[in-house]
Parts: sequence; structure tokens; C-alpha cells
Amino acid sequence: DRPWDAYKALAKTITVGEGVTSVGKLSFSHFTGLESISLSDTVTTLGYDCFAYDGTVPYLRMSKNVTVIKQGTVWSTTFTTISCYYDWKLFQMNLTELGNYNSAYGNATWVDAVETAKVEPASGTVNDTINWAIDASGNLTITGTGDMPDYAATKDRPWDAYKALATTVTVGEGITSVGKLAFNSFTGLESVTLSDTVTTLGYDSFAHCETIPYFKMSKNVTVIKQGTVYNTTITTISCYYDWNAFQLNLTEIGNYNTAYGNATWVDAVVSLEGKEVMPCGKYGAGMENWSNETQVLLTPTLNSAYEQSKFLAATWTLTFEGSDGSSKTVTLKPSSSYNGGTWGILRFQPCVEAEPENRFVPVKGVTYKVTFVVEIDGTVYTNIVKNLSLSVDPITHIFYEITWMVDGVVAAVNHCMEGKIPTVPEGLFEEYDEDGYHVMGAAEDPVPATADATYNVVSQRVGLTVKPWNSGYENWPGGTGGTQFQLLLCPDDYTGADLGLISNDAWKNYTFVLTINGTDYAINPSSAYSAGGLLRFETMLAEDKFTPAAGTVYTIYMTIYNLDGTVAYRTTTPAEVAFPDGFVPAYTCVGEHTYGEWVVVTYPTTTKEGERKHTCTVCGHEEPEAIAVIQVGDANGDGTISIADITAILDYLSVTEEEQAQMIADRTVVEDALDADGSGSISIADVTAVLEIIAGSAAEG
Repeated sequence: DRPWDAYKALAKTITVGEGVTSVGKLSFSHFTGLESISLSDTVTTLGYDCFAYDGTVPYLRMSKNVTVIKQGTVWSTTFTTISCYYDWKLFQMNLTELGNYNSAYGNATWVDAVETAKVEPASGTVNDTINWAIDASGNLTITGTGDMPDYAATKDRPWDAYKALATTVTVGEGITSVGKLAFNSFTGLESVTLSDTVTTLGYDSFAHCETIPYFKMSKNVTVIKQGTVYNTTITTISCYYDWNAFQLNLTEIGNYNTAYGNATWVDAVVSLEGKEVMPCGKYGAGMENWSNETQVLLTPTLNSAYEQSKFLAATWTLTFEGSDGSSKTVTLKPSSSYNGGTWGILRFQPCVEAEPENRFVPVKGVTYKVTFVVEIDGTVYTNIVKNLSLSVDPITHIFYEITWMVDGVVAAVNHCMEGKIPTVPEGLFEEYDEDGYHVMGAAEDPVPATADATYNVVSQRVGLTVKPWNSGYENWPGGTGGTQFQLLLCPDDYTGADLGLISNDAWKNYTFVLTINGTDYAINPSSAYSAGGLLRFETMLAEDKFTPAAGTVYTIYMTIYNLDGTVAYRTTTPAEVAFPDGFVPAYTCVGEHTYGEWVVVTYPTTTKEGERKHTCTVCGHEEPEAIAVIQVGDANGDGTISIADITAILDYLSVTEEEQAQMIADRTVVEDALDADGSGSISIADVTAVLEIIAGSAAEG
């Protein structure tokens, strides 16, 4: 019906001129080749689908007087840039109607604004228990306790005037629901934060909000009504659960809520990714004191059967979340089982786990939600079991700390229940090849724990005794690249015998770690000396650089590794090396030096060379260089004789003796070069002499 319909693929620009007050329904729909649209400021209404299906339009000049935008005016159309007297936020505040499916306006870049929206801080009450406030930055906060009310229309909301201005929404601790339409059409949001007390999201509560970049989701939401995020896109959702695990908590989720599943979920502690759901319930209240222990009672099934042997053999990870806000994750095996064939009871005893970080003790009267993860036959399963509780006080135990020493050094610490025999920590007894360090057995057998205890473990090979060579250090001229600081250490084996590391450079077949006052340094020897089995360590050249401090005593342990990474020898008796006050370790650069600026040591004269030097900023090495003698007549000392030297002589003659002395001290002039005629005094005749020198040089040229 449009008189210009034949040009819908040909038109490149559209201009709606001065005096036209509206753009009619479907007026420019499917105009797919547009480069720009210009609306005069007399336009007040944009009709249904008027610019729909136009593809990408690079530029729109928007009328500042538009107050009505009907539904779908830019459906399936994208604007790159919109030029307007108002910015997008203030433009929206002037609208009396903004239909759905018009997100292209908010997604465009608005430019040329003369007036921009500003937020005047405000606050108010929602009801007797809930308050609201917005600050000058557009941060809208809802505080208080209880359910937020539902709203019959968006205009009924006390904060409705800020739907285009609010940049963040925070629903505070104590609020239990987000009401119907509460933040519908809040089109400028950068983030939404829901406290973990929120359990319900009401109808259309965040609908038509265009794009929300960040949404902090309450982990306790169980009800999501229809359309809470209809026509809204969420970029990132932060939650205790990932999306799949979050859905397990829901008792209701209405239609038109796909934005949640389409978002990227981050920060999950409990994740269902790569897992399958295993049907599981609880037996009774899910917790009880039975057989003198507090037990957790779950009723899992696998392939419609109670797979008792597989359940008992598996290691389960259980996360307990309490109604008191507590959370604890433990990993353990079931303690026992009741097999009823198609169903059964799997019992766990988290109270008796020895290590406190893996021990869970429920609190009487607190309701728990349990999320489990378990791998069976190569498949990882999970589920959430709710409303577990213990109606009596739990059965608790006393635990003691057990310290395990290897060759006098603390190797491990674990815990043991009172009356139980301590368990030797896994990996405490390391074994290496027959020539290496080999730990065997305890000096004393553990007994049932009645208090904190220490057990000393001795090794077959006690390891190294490290002794200093003489004082244990020196600044050695024969070091790599010159004089270098070196630690001088002599390692013996546990019998006191030479390890044989020097013969045939055997030390090169190992790697070394020096533990100096508790810090590890991976430093290999630079050379060795056979007498006494001396190894030299150039610690300041190593990547793990160690620089000793004057007036400090260092305790040095040495660990020697085979090239495959296993321990060959380990120190049990360390060396002590003391550095006196004022000691400065030598360090010489290996390769090129990094020099600083030249510094003049002595200035040259007309009869004697001068000297200058520069110093390496890394190692302090100094390099000297001669400065050539100065020619007679080179009054300013710049290396050439020119008119500038005549100026220097005249300047010198024009000042007082005191000022002349200062010019000589400042090297503005060179005293003996001033006497160009060799008369023994400085006068105007020296100017003539300089002119003759210049003339002579020119004649020679």
C-alpha cells in the first residue's frame, strides 16, 4: 500500500521533513539498503513496525520530541549510531509509551546529546518492613525483611521514575522475594545483585530490561515465575551453583525464562557440568544418632536398583548447606548400608573424620540441604537432597594432633580420634633407588591416642652433614667472568665419608637446592676442589639469586637430586656460615657490562692528558679512558679553535678577578689555553693570536 514500496531495496536514506508529526505503521519496513534515517523534530510518534526488518542501519537522526514508540518499530533492525538532543536515558524519560521489541534503540551508541539524564538521590518506604533508596550514581537498593509486594502495573512501583536511570539493583539481605513487575523495563541496568535470602522471582520481575551484563543470583531461589526475564538478555550470572545444579533446587520455573540458560554462569562451587543426575532421597529425617554415632542417611538408586557394593566402594563428596547459613564440604566413604533390593539406606559418619577440614558435625534443629558428587563405573553422578535435620544433639568426639618427625624435621601433621591408633600420613615414607635417600619405619610404634603426640621417624640413610670450608665463603678472583662471591660447602654422607662428588666431575650428574634460613634456592655448583670435597656456589649469578647480608648468620641445608628428580641426599646436619659486619659480596658481570655516565677524574691541560671513567651499574666494574690534551687557543675547551674561543677570551677579560676564577673553576674556560700568544698573561693580544690560528687553519685547508 505504500506509494514508495517499489524502492524498498533501492533507497539509501530516508528523511522525514519538518512538519510531519508521525511515522506510520509499516512505513519503511523491509527497507534493507538504508545508510541513514533522519527524523525532523516535529515527529512525535513512531508507528508499529515502521522500521522493522531493515537489517543494519548505520545512522539514525532521532527527533527529540518523540513521545510514543509503538511495538516493534525496530524489530529485526539494528542501529549503529543514534544522534539526538537527549541521551538514551533522558530520551526514555520523555516517552509516554514504549512498546515491546524495541531494544535496538538501547543497543545503539547515542551521540551529540546536549542534555543528559541526571539522578537526584531519593528514598522511601515500600511497606512497613521494606525500604528503597537510589543514589546519584543510579544504584537502587531495596532493604528490609520479608516479601516484596507484587505490582499490578509498573507505574505502581515507588521507584518507577528511575526505570531508565537506575544502573544497578541490589536486593538486600532479609528480602525473600522480588515482586511481580518490580524491575520490569529497567533498560539501563549494568548489574543486579540478589542476596541469598531471596527465594522467589515474581512474574515479569526483570522483563524487557534489554541487556543486563551481570546478575548475582541468590543460591536459595526455588521459584521463578513466568516471564521474569522475558525480552531480557543476561550476559553473566554469578552463583554458588552452575545453571544445571541451580535447576535441581527449583520447585517451579515458568515459561519465557530462557535468558537464564543462555547466560554464562560463573563462580560455581557446586557444578553439574559433565555429571549425570542420580535419583536419591533421604531416609526418615535424613540424620540420626545410631550405633553410638551421628549418621547421614541417603537412599540413592542407580538404574532403578540399589547398587550396594558400588555405593560402598565409591568415595562421595557431600556438601552440607544449613538453614543457619553454614556450608561444609567433606569427602568420605559410606560407613555401612542396608540393602532392600530395589532400594536401600546408605549411611555416612562425617562426625568421625579425623581431619577437621573433612569433618562435619550437624547442629540440632538446623535444616540441611546436601549436594553429593560420586563417580561410579567412570560416570560422575550428582543430586541435591533437601530438608535433612537432626532432632537431638550430635554425638561428638575428641581429636588429637599427631606430629610426625623425619630425622628431627617436622614432615607431616595429622589428627586422630581419642582411643584410635594414629594413621601414618600417606607419602611420609619415600623410597628411592638403593644409592639414594631411603626412609624406613618408625622408631616407635603408634599407640591409641590419649593426647597430642609426636612420633619420630628415622631413616636408613640419615643423609648429609654439610660443613663450611674455612669461613664458608670468599670473594674469589677465579670465579666465572672475574671476582665472584662464592659459598664454600663440603657435603659428607651420613658416615662422615666424602660423597665422591668431585671425582670425574660427578657433581655435574646431580642438581642442588640450598635451603638458606628456610628459603629454597635452586643453585648448582660452579666448580669443585678435591681437597675436602669442596663445592663452590656462585649464588649471585644463579636465577634463584642469593645475596648475603653483612652481620648475618645463615643456616644452610643442602638437598642433592638425581637427574630424574628423586632425592639422592638430604641434609640432616646443616652448615652455619656467619658474615661479619661490613662484608660486601663481590659480583662481576658475566658478558658485557652495563655502564653509567662518564665521570671526569682529572681535567686535561695544554700539556697533560686528563682522565675519565664510567662504572658498571650491575657489578661496579670501572673502565677508565684518557682525555686528550687541549690546544693552546681552545679557550672554551670544546676541542676546536673557533670564533667561540674569541668570545670566551673577551668574556673572561670583561669580568672581575673573582668572576674569572669562577669561570676557570666551572670549566667555562681553560686557564692555560686562554694564553693563545704564549705571553704568560691573558690580554686582547690573545684574541689576535686566536684569529691568526683560525686564519692559518683556513689557509691550510
